[in-house]
Amino acid sequence: MKSAISLAVLVALVASPIPAHAQPQVAAPNVESPLATAIARAAVRLAADPQTGSDDSEWAHVMALAPGTAIVVTAKGAQPMGRRFLRATDSELVVLTSSNRPCRLL
Repeated sequence: MKSAISLAVLVALVASPIPAHAQPQVAAPNVESPLATAIARAAVRLAADPQTGSDDSEWAHVMALAPGTAIVVTAKGAQPMGRRFLRATDSELVVLTSSNRPCRLL
């Protein structure tokens, strides 16, 4: 009887299916991940309203300067230079050069 029970247990263990394991989910090449979708949405929002933050109020102070005000202009990769302010718009700054000629800085 012992051998019959042992044989039955052995057959049950061998004949039972191997437990299935979950495989990592692989996204299809044409399906964007949630992170990629969120990045794309943020890029669209930024493109629609690029002028957000504290820089707007600081630039408003620059545009409000009186013509002839002495300022220091620092351009990327250049030494700071003293100039006289003429005018500023949303996209440019106009100053007087050392030879009193207007110079547009974008």
